[in-house]
Amino acid sequence: MSPRVSVCPTCKQPMDEDHSHEHLLSEIDASLNIALERVQTSTQILTTKVGELLLEKAKVTTLEVELDKLMNQVQLREAVLEDKLSTVQHDLQTARMVHMQMSGEFSTAAKQMNSLNELKTIEASSAAELRRHQDSVETGQEAYDDISKAVNDLEKAVRSLKAKREDAHCLSVTMSSLADNFGARGVQTFILQNIVHALQIASQSYLDELSDGSIRLRIELDSGDRIVRNAAVLSPEGTWIERPLSSLSG
Repeated sequence: MSPRVSVCPTCKQPMDEDHSHEHLLSEIDASLNIALERVQTSTQILTTKVGELLLEKAKVTTLEVELDKLMNQVQLREAVLEDKLSTVQHDLQTARMVHMQMSGEFSTAAKQMNSLNELKTIEASSAAELRRHQDSVETGQEAYDDISKAVNDLEKAVRSLKAKREDAHCLSVTMSSLADNFGARGVQTFILQNIVHALQIASQSYLDELSDGSIRLRIELDSGDRIVRNAAVLSPEGTWIERPLSSLSG
């Protein structure tokens, strides 16, 4: 009988009576039995799954064969469609070229037709414009003759009016001068100006004798025919200083 182990040879932990070698072996056997049962169960499940997988693989193989057949059919149909498409494209390109050629010819014909119509329109318009200008020239010639005659008549009338205007202007100047001199106050103003002027000369001559030329008196008429009197005194500097007439003595 082997000696009693008090320490686990694996984890070096102390063991009591419940963790003896025999007890551990029995637990390991039980665990192995349970593991074997699980392995058997898993093996059965795996076998079932493998069988199902083989069935699915067989189905996939069948589907792949059918797919290959379908792909071959598709390739054949694609080849046929490509041939048809190539033929259609060639026919379409030919039709486009014919259409472009016909379009160019039609465009050229349309341009020529438009040019011909425009030429006819311009010709008709030019003829109408020429007739209109001929009528305008004839009408203008008649109007020119009438205007020339009217201008000659107007020039004669203007010369006559200018002569009459000159005569009227001379008469107006003469009448204005007579009205200024012999109007309602023309004669009176003329006489009053002469009297005031004479009074100015006489008064200044007396002032020159009385003041030895140091006083000057100016008598004149304003625009309202009123007599205005201004006096000035000679300063020691030789300048004339305005003074009120009432400030002078004598």
